[in-house]
Amino acid sequence: MDTEQQQNLKKDEATSLANASPRPPHDNFDNGAHRLPTSNTPQPSSLHHAYRTPTPYSQAPWPQPYDDRRRARLCSFPLFSYMVAMMMAIMLIYEFVQFKSEFGAVLNLSPFNMMLGPNAQTLIRTGAFFPPCMRISENLPPTQMYPCPNASNPTHLSSPSWVYALPATQGGACPLQNVCGLTPFRDAAAPDQAYRIITALVNSAGIVQFIINITFLLSFGATTEKQIGTIRYIYVFLVSGTFGYCFASVFVRDVALMGCLGAIYGVAASYLMDCFRSWERSPYPAPSICKFLLIVVLGAIAGYLPGASNFCHMGGLLGGLLADWSVSASQARLRDARLMWSLMMVFRLVALAALIVLFYITLSNFYSNHSWAENCLWCHYVSCLPFFDACSSL
Repeated sequence: MDTEQQQNLKKDEATSLANASPRPPHDNFDNGAHRLPTSNTPQPSSLHHAYRTPTPYSQAPWPQPYDDRRRARLCSFPLFSYMVAMMMAIMLIYEFVQFKSEFGAVLNLSPFNMMLGPNAQTLIRTGAFFPPCMRISENLPPTQMYPCPNASNPTHLSSPSWVYALPATQGGACPLQNVCGLTPFRDAAAPDQAYRIITALVNSAGIVQFIINITFLLSFGATTEKQIGTIRYIYVFLVSGTFGYCFASVFVRDVALMGCLGAIYGVAASYLMDCFRSWERSPYPAPSICKFLLIVVLGAIAGYLPGASNFCHMGGLLGGLLADWSVSASQARLRDARLMWSLMMVFRLVALAALIVLFYITLSNFYSNHSWAENCLWCHYVSCLPFFDACSSL
């Protein structure tokens, strides 16, 4: 009897094994989530939840803040970068038209403009960053008379000048207000064109500087705008660009500066911080670091050209870091990680406060005619090389 029961049990086991479906590989960890539901199994509320593959971020208390697909939806076209590039092209054309109408020439030959553009007077009248037009200068006071902008331009070629500045000589017939151009001063004895820290971002000293700025802007700036978003990009670009000129103003005096490389340095700082935040998700982070270093090195070389300053680039880098930190995305939800969220908010407020304090310090020194380079014997070598008498005017 026992033998017959054992034989019947073996037959039942063989029949059940023959009717069972083959077990797919790797079924030891998904609890059968790959199989279709049957009438005997409970129906899920949604097939998405039944077949969803768990991700490393699904169990985290915070969402994934730097998702590439979300960025692509937010900023698929770098609109602001192309708008700035268009404004720079329009301003360059306007500079040549202004120079032609006032001096009767296309390029400035004496002194020769290495950037292939107009002279210093035209650059100042079209919105370059020029401190004597923004506050009272000790070397170029508004009570002094200067050469008029419509003076004849020499046609003979002479040695180039490494800076764009007005000659500090007597004998002109025009006040400083006419030399500065743009909007008239509210008081002829008190220059007040503070908006030049904005207009200088779209000015170019000539064709060469325009090509350099446009290359940095449309190759690196446009890519970064798509990566971090247009709103954040505009904020970092403007803050770092303006702070770069404020920082340069306390080192370089009475010299015309222009270009957007200071803002590009700030954008590069934001790009670097964004790479650090997504470091764990990036399979190859080294190219991003090399890209940042390449921008810094090439920008430092361009900082020795006329119309640019490495002090402006240094200020743009510092301003870009603080601007990025002041709006950096929080990786924690308030309801899930209250402590981390609170610390992130404090960090953002500290960065914003530091940025405001630095703006106040640099602007107060700028308007009080106090130069930080007076007691620094090597500071002028940051923006000029000791060759070809390039530092004589600084």
